[in-house]
Amino acid sequence: MGETVKRAASTFVLFWAWSFVVDAAPVDFVRDVRPIFVKHCYSCHADKKQKSGFRLDVRSAAFAGGDLYGESIIRHQAAESPLVQFVADPDADLRMPPEGETLSSQEIETLTRWVNEGAVWPDGVDLVQLKDRRDHWSFKPLSHAPPPQTRDSDWSRSDVDRFVLARLESEGLAPAPPAERRVWLRRVALDLTGLPPTPDQVAAFLADDRQGAYERVVNRLLASPHYGERWAQHWLDVVRYADTHG
Repeated sequence: MGETVKRAASTFVLFWAWSFVVDAAPVDFVRDVRPIFVKHCYSCHADKKQKSGFRLDVRSAAFAGGDLYGESIIRHQAAESPLVQFVADPDADLRMPPEGETLSSQEIETLTRWVNEGAVWPDGVDLVQLKDRRDHWSFKPLSHAPPPQTRDSDWSRSDVDRFVLARLESEGLAPAPPAERRVWLRRVALDLTGLPPTPDQVAAFLADDRQGAYERVVNRLLASPHYGERWAQHWLDVVRYADTHG
């Protein structure tokens, strides 16, 4: 009986000591970190999709960060690294990933330790080879896409109309009838600036029977400060801007 107790005690001590050895072992990228990326991050930040211009399957891209932030992984400073901040954020609206299973406390601790230990990412373990960033679509010159052919050749007034009509025809739909001028003006003003046209603007447009009257209204609205204010609201929401949050 005494020998059995001694063996049990020895086994417990060995496992207890081994737990400290395991905890003290450095975090390994391939063994510990990449499985977290694969499970939670690659669906949005890898070769097929790079939301916010950020990807985690290539070392150079992961450390460079995305379009909204600078350096994403700051070695030895997990608390200052956006990667760790986002996965550990207590605010559900900011925490990553935005959908699906969130990281467990153990996974967050693993990433935190990895960054604080220097974020060691060995050579030769990237899953893909990153192309020159100058190959990104934003650096490519604009190309003119020829408008498609449509069955109705009289409805379109511009190449954009032909794209719209071609899609409508492919779905078996017909264009809506033209809106009355007063209705059209209200729609375009609300769409571009978020504000209805003033009575003077309505009167001026209804009285303008010259060619290009519609184009002049659109150009005026696009040049309005209200156009910038309205669409800035959308983009500031996208980058999660708030006066109290930076």
